[in-house]
Amino acid sequence: MELSGGERQLTMIARILAQDPKVVILDEPISYLDIRNQLEIMSLLKRITRNLNLTTILVLHDLNVAMRYADRFVFLKDGRLYLSGGREMINAETIKRYIA
Repeated sequence: MELSGGERQLTMIARILAQDPKVVILDEPISYLDIRNQLEIMSLLKRITRNLNLTTILVLHDLNVAMRYADRFVFLKDGRLYLSGGREMINAETIKRYIA
């Protein structure tokens, strides 16, 4: 039996949580998933983060997903930190300068 992409991600999250972490770091945890599974995984991560009082750090390239689920943002470009903060820092100028 082969697991779907969403099932593989859920399994990975379960394996991480079994280690009772205080910080979870995930690199593109929703890559290659369909939109339904992307939303399911991100909703699950947000609930887990809040319910278990974890710090969860995600690398995401989809600003729409990040805006929907993240509380804080860090913009990196060419290996350098350019900007960090809350939702208030995300505006047309930020997007033009650091994303486009």
